[in-house]
Order: sequence, then structure tokens, then C-alpha cells
Amino acid sequence: MKYYENMLELHSERTFWKFDNDTLHNEDYELVSLIMEKYFKMFEEKFNTKLYALGRMGRHICVEDTDWNKRHYKSMKRYALKLEKMFVNEINDINFCEEE
Repeated sequence: MKYYENMLELHSERTFWKFDNDTLHNEDYELVSLIMEKYFKMFEEKFNTKLYALGRMGRHICVEDTDWNKRHYKSMKRYALKLEKMFVNEINDINFCEEE
């Protein structure tokens, strides 16, 4: 198990660097955030626990350090990685328009 700031860390990769689209503008990040919230909610509903994005740009995806979360750590980690792939694929499938 990995820890970050006294929380169980499920993921620490730079997800935003995995986007294929290099034309994201500031206003696009509002849509990206809404989509990310959808995946956070999916995780929280499945495990009935809150998911936290900590550190710079929310790089560290964590849950509270509880006995229940420790017992389910491996399945939570696998599911978090699965959701990350789905999130990245969804963002990469969006056709963001370049400003003129």
C-alpha cells in the first residue's frame, strides 16, 4: 500500500498528460472537470467511500486510511485505474476546436 499525506494512495500518474489533444484551452477544462467528477462519482458509489484528488493538479488519487479501505485497497486501485483509462479515452474522443 502506498500513502500520500496520511491517506491511502490509489494512483499518482499525471493523467492530464495522457490526453492526445494538445489544443485544450482554459474554458475546455470546465468540461474536463465535469467529466472527471462523473468518474469520481462512479468510484464513490461502487465503494461507498470518498475519493480525493490531492497535490498539484490533483495528481494523487486517494481514499481515507480506514480498515475497510485497507481491506479493499487492491480492488479499489484496479477500479481507479480502469476509470482513469475510461476518462482519458472519453476526453481524447472529444473534438476540441482550436480558437481562430
